[in-house]
Order: sequence, then C-alpha cells, then structure tokens
Amino acid sequence: MMTFNAAAREICTVRNDLTTTPLQALTLLNNKTFVESARFLVERMLRRNDKPADRITWAFRSVTSRAPSPAELKLLLADLRSYEKEFTNEPGSAKKLLNIGERKADAKLPPARLAAYRLIANTLLNLDEAIIQN
Repeated sequence: MMTFNAAAREICTVRNDLTTTPLQALTLLNNKTFVESARFLVERMLRRNDKPADRITWAFRSVTSRAPSPAELKLLLADLRSYEKEFTNEPGSAKKLLNIGERKADAKLPPARLAAYRLIANTLLNLDEAIIQN
C-alpha cells in the first residue's frame, strides 16, 4: 500500500500528499489481483449484449462515474480492434493472459475477445480517475 501513498498506521494523517509514480502503474498493470479484477470487469461487460461502444461506455462509467468523451471512446474502440486482431492471430497469448489469477476465465466467452477487452478494462482501471481520490 505504500506504493499508493497509504497512510502509516502509527500516526493519524488527515490528508496524504497526492503523488503518482511509475510503480503505481506497474503494480496495476502486472499484479495478479489487478489483472484478475480487470478480467472480472470484462466478464460483466461481455455478458451485456451491447455493441462494443456501449460495453466500453458502461465500463468507463462504472469505473470513473462519468461517460467517456467521444475522443476517449474512439481511442478505446481503436485499441479494442487492434487487440482483438492480435489475440485472434495469436491465440496462445490470449490463453496465457486469461490464465492469470485464482479463478478460471469464463469458458463460454471467446478467448480472443475476452483478452482484448481485458486490456481495455486494464486501461480503464489505470486511469487517474480510477486510482486517485480527490
């Protein structure tokens, strides 16, 4: 928790300094707990029978409490298409990514799609709005 500026337990702190470090991003991108959390968000996204833009908008709102701007949505959709293409061409990479964590990925969902959306969810969970509380 020190990576995220958690208050020391020995003293009372009314307000911590606000900092962001590369260690925070690395933890959120690579720690098994956060990787699996992103997959859980994706499984909820994919159970919604929406268009990709609607799924991403729902997840964005769930994580940040606001809708994405048109520019943000456009970038996320472009990333999604790129990731889906990559994981479709390299199914082993999707399987490897989906095996991270305690609980197995939902076998009913296509692995390439699940892995691609997982990277989108990870992006959302790494936004400053999701990490930093003001």
